[in-house]
Amino acid sequence: MKKLFAITLALGMILALTACAAPIKLVTTTANGILIDVPSDFGAFADKNGSMIATNSDGTASISVAAVGDGGGLTPADIDQDTYQQQAYPNNSDVEFVAFDNAADCNGIPAVSAICKFKNSSDVDVTAYSYVLFFEDGTIQGISVNYNTDNKSSAKDDIDAIVKSIKAE
Repeated sequence: MKKLFAITLALGMILALTACAAPIKLVTTTANGILIDVPSDFGAFADKNGSMIATNSDGTASISVAAVGDGGGLTPADIDQDTYQQQAYPNNSDVEFVAFDNAADCNGIPAVSAICKFKNSSDVDVTAYSYVLFFEDGTIQGISVNYNTDNKSSAKDDIDAIVKSIKAE
């Protein structure tokens, strides 16, 4: 009887410890001159061809902040949904726009915003919240929060707070 009680107690303690994992919090981080709140289960931003990319621990979500580039004289009003899809998702199939706004405002910066669902090159369903910021000096910068649509992730859970946190440094 004592052994059964000890085993039950040990299992209960193990379950209690696994249930008490540290809660995921948002941490303000800077990447390519952009302040953004990133879930604490994401790794540090790393440079990948000029874009700063952070991913969550299981690789099912990412945040990318592109380097500032020349806007070529374009304004948000010049970008329509078809142009956006051709430029942002040229290699993805079945792109569905949940929302598109070429008169968006991202904390005082004119922007194009889009929420899209698509299959990536690995045939995984992805949801992407993306912004192209248009700065007064004619430069632009892209920011995207992507997550596997079918998996639970902190990016998915905290998407509204992450998007609202985006600010130029």
